[in-house]
Amino acid sequence: MSDLLLTRFVEEARELLQAAAAGLLVLERAPDDDAAINEVFRAVHTLKGSSGLFDAAALTRLVHAGEDLLAAVRAGEFALTSQVLDELLDSFDQVSVFIDQLARHGRLAADAERTAAHHAGLLRAHLGTASGGTTPPTPDAALTVAPTDWLADFDAAALAAATARHAAGEAILVLRYEPDAACFYTERDPVAAIQQLPELIGLAIAPRQPWQPGPDFDPYDCNLRLTVLTAATREAAEEAMAYELDQCAL
Repeated sequence: MSDLLLTRFVEEARELLQAAAAGLLVLERAPDDDAAINEVFRAVHTLKGSSGLFDAAALTRLVHAGEDLLAAVRAGEFALTSQVLDELLDSFDQVSVFIDQLARHGRLAADAERTAAHHAGLLRAHLGTASGGTTPPTPDAALTVAPTDWLADFDAAALAAATARHAAGEAILVLRYEPDAACFYTERDPVAAIQQLPELIGLAIAPRQPWQPGPDFDPYDCNLRLTVLTAATREAAEEAMAYELDQCAL
């Protein structure tokens, strides 16, 4: 992990958390303030995307829960209450603690997953009551079916992690991204694009076609095929890959 990249992330994350907290304070006085809701959502969405570049899955998972809750509020699925606002503030305070841990130690504390799961669970509990509630997927129905050759790209560790989360009842999405061959000429970074996906479990990178030998090799011709395992919803994946969606298969 680049120290400079981490330093920049910490600085940006603290600014985004301040913006989110300021917006939530406005919403305490005016829960229907659309501008404040949008401001908080944008800050949280940006933080979620940038956190995916680091080994901080617990942080990303908690921020993602906050983003999903705010997205439901923006969609008018339910109104903000003082309880929801308090839980969002508490969750963002915990994210701030995670940011401090990264700044000091370059990693999250050993109990980060448990702590993040507690706060994320409180936030996601409200999503179950929005629009009349939803039924969690059963493990058998949760796994998105993918061609066998897609799964063959992953190592055993990634498949084991996905299987464990699927067994716990999470829906696992398999996405394949084949960037435009000329993407490097337009300064598009395929790996950076795919890392915007929330809840990444595994990433496999392989050539689409056999590499051209010797003088025929063109380093600016993108010949990559990127396949990911993610616990993100289809909607979240489509949003994260909005600019590359025509090059993706789900």
